Amino acid sequence: MPTPVAKGIIITVSALVAAGIAVYESPQFREWVNTSRRKIAVALHNLGDEIHPRTSASPTRQDISMTEELGPEAEERRRIAREELQRRRSMLEEHRKRRESAPAGSFDALVDDHGCLLRTESPEPSRGLGSSTAVEMTASQATQRGKHNASPTPMAETQTPGAALTRQNLQVAIPAAVGAAAASATLIDYTPTSETSGMDFSTSTLNPTEEVERPLSRSSSHTEGYSEILFAHPGPSTNETGRDLRSPFSDLSDLDSTGAEHHERPSTPSTAGSFSQIYESAADEWSDGTLSDHGRSTQGVATPASWSEVGSVVSNEDLQNRLYITYTMATDRLNSILSHLKGGNTGLSAITQKNPDDVVITLALRTPLTKAGKGGFKDTELDHIVYSLLKEVVDKSKIDPALVEDVCLGNVNDGKAPYLLRAASLAAGIPNTSGASSVNRFCSSGLKAVQDIANQITLGQIDVGIALGAELMSAGGEPVRPFSEEVLKNQESADCLQPMGQTSENVGSDFNISREVQDKYAAESYRRAEEAQKAGWFDDEIVPITTKVKDPKTGEVKQVTLTKDEGIRYGTTAESLGKIRPAFPKFGNRSTGGNSSQVTDGAAAILLMRRSRAIELNQPILAKFCGATVAGVPPRVMGIGPTAAIPKLLSKFNLNKDDIDIYEINEAFASMAVYCLQNLGLDHAKVNPRGGAIALGHPLGATGARQICTVLSEARRTKKKVLVTSMCIGTGQGMAGLFVNEQV
Repeated sequence: MPTPVAKGIIITVSALVAAGIAVYESPQFREWVNTSRRKIAVALHNLGDEIHPRTSASPTRQDISMTEELGPEAEERRRIAREELQRRRSMLEEHRKRRESAPAGSFDALVDDHGCLLRTESPEPSRGLGSSTAVEMTASQATQRGKHNASPTPMAETQTPGAALTRQNLQVAIPAAVGAAAASATLIDYTPTSETSGMDFSTSTLNPTEEVERPLSRSSSHTEGYSEILFAHPGPSTNETGRDLRSPFSDLSDLDSTGAEHHERPSTPSTAGSFSQIYESAADEWSDGTLSDHGRSTQGVATPASWSEVGSVVSNEDLQNRLYITYTMATDRLNSILSHLKGGNTGLSAITQKNPDDVVITLALRTPLTKAGKGGFKDTELDHIVYSLLKEVVDKSKIDPALVEDVCLGNVNDGKAPYLLRAASLAAGIPNTSGASSVNRFCSSGLKAVQDIANQITLGQIDVGIALGAELMSAGGEPVRPFSEEVLKNQESADCLQPMGQTSENVGSDFNISREVQDKYAAESYRRAEEAQKAGWFDDEIVPITTKVKDPKTGEVKQVTLTKDEGIRYGTTAESLGKIRPAFPKFGNRSTGGNSSQVTDGAAAILLMRRSRAIELNQPILAKFCGATVAGVPPRVMGIGPTAAIPKLLSKFNLNKDDIDIYEINEAFASMAVYCLQNLGLDHAKVNPRGGAIALGHPLGATGARQICTVLSEARRTKKKVLVTSMCIGTGQGMAGLFVNEQV
């Protein structure tokens, strides 16, 4: 006989079962189940049909999920399906009207909360367009049944939601084809620097294989999760595991592995594999309203009518262009999502992926570099240099200046930099609706400006911005005032006041880098720069600047056009450099005017955009900016900064030194350049292939941006892909940036 407890359990279970059966049999529950099923089917279609269109020979007109639905209940479910589809149509119409009255935004703004593409106004698509490797486009193929072929009228209300969706949402543009003597003055007392006594550089705290927690966006330059300041030790990288960095989701990334924007459209289009052939059926008018009447069933999931069915209201070629760009962007979007889902977003396979939210460079230009105090810019104001360069950016890119949402200038010596930048940008045609700011991180200010604009793009604050670096060292700068007594009690704080020349001598003596080795390195820098200038390799990164020069003897003012760097001394050898007297005899005898960077005037500008925006504007994508890192070192040996910044950057993206094709490391002094090569174990052939600041010059605020112009130009010429720029920074820091060349 059951106990009272057992009876209670039996009664409770029976009641729950009865309640469950009652709920399951209730019309409200069945209606909710069927409505949810239809929503899931439509959502799966929106994702699946955008990413991988099916290629069956003929549509299947049977929906296996609906075959059992007969009688009054089936009619009720069909009514619900009709209402749901009508609701989606109304929703899309509201989105369309709203988007028509607003400017086109980022890729995220192209998609609504339901995963549907929204309309964006775009320039007329170019005729010389690329096409996806996964789908071959066709210029002419009938996609409609006979009754629709001659119909030029707008879509009727009775056409399918799938067709209506296509007509409203595929207004996306396609990217156009992508083009794509005597010792000089040295950097003596322009920027302070320092080191902690007793710091041990013999071992590295860097574990190259350690995963670093990072924000989701691969273009972010945030450095959260990196808990230590890193000091790499001499010798080769420890990350020589040879592991396969290929993503396990590469089956999708392979669709776009060669870069869709570089593919040429066939001159004689074929119909094989085209969207028109994939779906040949026309848009039927509704019959009984089930989902199976608006398309076909794919693995049991009913899908609305295909995009090719709107050929009667959109021209075939326009439709192909829109389908191509939608397909490419959707594929890239899924690759990005899968990269996050697999728990990491690092390594070569990750940084070479192309995603709509990437920060990309569409233009990189610089002025010639001229000798401070006696060169072509000696009588020119900094605002004129910035104005001239900004005007070149607007003219050469052909973008609407109103699209530029912010301009950031890296500058060190001019305390009025924000004023002159704002005035220069307005004069260059950038409207007052845009912003303007300046940043100062000493020698990395140009790269810092790029990072600032890129961070805004990554965070969705802007879509288009210009980063500049500019320095008129002919004008000098204000001397650093003494620190307070309390601050100076800290030795490293006091070391921040050491002149740059002293820090160079510290590096030479602390790490035993001889005068002969430094002269040999400097001679090679001059040789490479001479070779590059004679071959015209700098020409595509330099824009001519017209200015006025005053003759110091006669006082005559004449107009000149500057076209070439002035600091390269042809025929320089280690022997000739060995005859130059030390520049800082108070601190040592290893650094000279011949093996130190030249004091120089100049500027550089980088136009950055979100990738999806660049595609909409038909801008050539030169490179992807992956991110940048900054790291600290002892101030008294500030020149070794790249040995901390570069390993930190590589660790952030799970790369090793051999993954990088070209390094641009600023040659503030030969002492620090030699130390960085030895400490990081780099192949000198990969570092500064066109020479560096010893031969070209070092305009403090401009160098970070100038390096980007030079490394991108060299990468285009040599078809190299993964690039790093880096520099030491006064007061004991280093910064490094990572780029992927897309002009390969």
